[in-house]
Amino acid sequence: MTGVPTSTLGNSAGIMSAGTLNKTVGGGGPPNTINMYDTNASRFEALPDGPYEAPNVHDQPTAQDHFNATREIKLINRHGMVVPPSSYTDHYPPKDLPEQADLPEVLTGPTATLPFTAKTEYDDQYFAKPRMARPVDPLTFTPKAQPWLLSETTNQAFYKAPAIGGGTGSPSGTARETRPAMGPPGQMPSIWDTTYRREFIPKDAPGRQPVGEPEPRPAMPWLAGDTTYRDHYVPKDLALQPVLGEGDGMPFPFDGTTEYKAQYVPKEGYPVVPPLTGILSPDGLQLPLPRRSLGVEFWHKGRTNQYFVLIPRTIDLPATAKQVFTTVNDNQEQACILVLYGDDPVASNNLLLGQFDIVNIPPAPKDVPRIEVTFHLDRTNFLTAEARDLDTERHKLWQQRGRIVVIKA
Repeated sequence: MTGVPTSTLGNSAGIMSAGTLNKTVGGGGPPNTINMYDTNASRFEALPDGPYEAPNVHDQPTAQDHFNATREIKLINRHGMVVPPSSYTDHYPPKDLPEQADLPEVLTGPTATLPFTAKTEYDDQYFAKPRMARPVDPLTFTPKAQPWLLSETTNQAFYKAPAIGGGTGSPSGTARETRPAMGPPGQMPSIWDTTYRREFIPKDAPGRQPVGEPEPRPAMPWLAGDTTYRDHYVPKDLALQPVLGEGDGMPFPFDGTTEYKAQYVPKEGYPVVPPLTGILSPDGLQLPLPRRSLGVEFWHKGRTNQYFVLIPRTIDLPATAKQVFTTVNDNQEQACILVLYGDDPVASNNLLLGQFDIVNIPPAPKDVPRIEVTFHLDRTNFLTAEARDLDTERHKLWQQRGRIVVIKA
């Protein structure tokens, strides 16, 4: 649809019905609207006195046709064609309802013309089937006397109570029935024997024969000698190998030596640490070459026997190493410093060079005292170790006793 919704009637005298297009009537007053899609709603009602716009329009039907043919807004379908003015009745013709079938015989009577009374047609269309007569006997309850439902128990109704006891102490007051005592049968030595002798006659067993020595079995031929091989099998003669000469396949005579050493270089074994020899000197303890790492034993994260390296074996000389340690327990008064020599992470696997103790440590909680351990190794491999209590300034210099100290691996 294109264009602006306007009307060509201009100042014609008339009234526009309600719709979607505003138009002022009579030069003033409230605007009225026209629905451009509903031809019946947008009907132009001409006044009786006119005047009309077209000279050939003289009555209301002619004016309506002129309005429908001359307005600018037209309805266009999807094919681009102008939709003629129509209504719902023109677009959708009413469908023919199917003819109603003949009513059944039940509804041909006077009930067929009665209006609907909000009742279903079940009773009118379907006959109720007659119910079959079902005579019901009157219920009569006749209780049956049961012995176990009486006031007495089953034991009293069907069984006699046995007489208990006798004489004056019996609750029933009657004497107990007795029978004369009978002796045991003659074949039974006593009344305490079992019924085996009375019911089963024992068989006469033969007399016991002395066992004596068993008869020796004949010697088996395959077990008479030492082994089976010597008795039944004869050793086969070994085939003699012909002696080959110098030119019969052996380029060189066997001289009793192998070619292993000539072809393969033997692997080098692990270096053996030479025995440590120390010389007493004012400068300290002289370490041999090649030297190993130097450290102390310490406790770390709940694990003992740990090796703490102070001077590694790869460091250049001279070298000095310091480390501050503390106590493990509360109010610990002594600390033992073990000087170790080796490269094993387990302290007990290394060589013990010596030890010295720091005593009279002031009582304090653990991790509070500070003990500084100092190792010094000069260019000539002389070792000097010292421990110092930083709180009390007590220190001890480690010295080896004796002229020559030898620690074997």
